[in-house]
Amino acid sequence: MKMDQSKWFRVLAVSLSSRGFGYALVEGDDQLIDYGKKRVDQDKNARVLQHIEKMIVSKQPDALVVHDVNAKGIQRDPRIKRLHQNVILLAKRRKLQVIKISRTELRRLLLANGTGTK
Repeated sequence: MKMDQSKWFRVLAVSLSSRGFGYALVEGDDQLIDYGKKRVDQDKNARVLQHIEKMIVSKQPDALVVHDVNAKGIQRDPRIKRLHQNVILLAKRRKLQVIKISRTELRRLLLANGTGTK
């Protein structure tokens, strides 16, 4: 989706885990700009938030996509759920649109038959 003549819509997707987070930055309909993972060993929630904030500042996304940790059948550690809420608050403070997507929706969008793994 093109926002105007000079800028494509940019989306940062973040997947939180017990070891840190993975991310992908997409621009326009299908252009992968950057991706990777970041391992965090100490003071995990605070450091993950710092890393994500740096990415928001440097990559300047228009929206943030996160897993819907409250979707049916999802079991996440309470620490990850707190981190998830803090990431959403960070994105909103930075005026980003926040999009929550369930694992089922993600698989349906990315995989032809809706089955498979990472």
